[in-house]
Amino acid sequence: MWPVIAKGKQSPRKEIVLNLDQDAISGTWSAAIRVEKYKLIWGQQFLLKQKMADASCNQELYDIETDPYEKHNLIGSSDKKATKTAGLMRARLMEHFKVMVPSVN
Repeated sequence: MWPVIAKGKQSPRKEIVLNLDQDAISGTWSAAIRVEKYKLIWGQQFLLKQKMADASCNQELYDIETDPYEKHNLIGSSDKKATKTAGLMRARLMEHFKVMVPSVN
């Protein structure tokens, strides 16, 4: 990865998990992943200690290249590629959640 960081070479990674957090006791969680030009945010947006269980189904999808300030949520839009990509991103996050080491706090 050093050539990517130091010399601006192209990264071999296809996805970056930005956040993966879960409080199994209170049923709250949040996750974010970036794949290509899309970023998916799933779950509550605030720290889990705020216990917002009804926000656990919240989903936001952004095209980071055309919307770097994340103003236009593509969830529910007619963009078929974005809808398909969001489904694949959710599936990848669920795979990561399955192997996530639980917190001991």
